[in-house]
Amino acid sequence: IDFIGREVSFGAPSTQWWRQLSSAIAGGLGFATVLTLLLTPSLLVLGANTSAWWRNKRGKTISSD
Repeated sequence: IDFIGREVSFGAPSTQWWRQLSSAIAGGLGFATVLTLLLTPSLLVLGANTSAWWRNKRGKTISSD
């Protein structure tokens, strides 16, 4: 978009750059969303369950005072 010359062009070389940039940003946001909302809580629960399983297997119990 050329505001001074009042011209809008489609398929210009800069359009290809913006298309690649927007794809990279959208892909990054999608990956970060999956990582933050699904993978991180799953790994935290997995770690807690694994440590509790090891504690129970060894015969140690945690007493709550």
